[in-house]
Amino acid sequence: MPSKASFVYCILGNAYCSKGDFNKAIECYTLDLAIAKEVGDRAGEAAAYGNLGRAFLSQGDYAKPIEYHGKRLAIEKEVGDRVGEGRAYGNLGIAYCSKGNLTRPSSTTHWTWRLQRRWATGRGRPRRTGTLGARFCRRGTMRRL
Repeated sequence: MPSKASFVYCILGNAYCSKGDFNKAIECYTLDLAIAKEVGDRAGEAAAYGNLGRAFLSQGDYAKPIEYHGKRLAIEKEVGDRVGEGRAYGNLGIAYCSKGNLTRPSSTTHWTWRLQRRWATGRGRPRRTGTLGARFCRRGTMRRL
């Protein structure tokens, strides 16, 4: 069960991210993660890993986002959250693309699209398909679409 303290740290982290204070956001998300682990909130733990990944990516760090989004992906698979799994794949694709790896993002984005096509309500489909298209366009492989 999510704790109120964990929720507060998540909201504070989001506020700091919005202001561009990523160091403070990372502090909040780290505390959120610690509390989620302590109370056994796997969904909260996955969300905290995702938030940490996005905050580090915003700072220009590419290794930590890949690590954190990978941890989120593992938890989402473990608990069977297909929508969360799709989001984790999408964020991994963004992290790999930001790092300059244009081969890996297309495979992670492809899995995101397949998962959301199969299990999601459809809200994420156009965005993910667009992300996949952007990857192929950038690589000069539009014919794959």
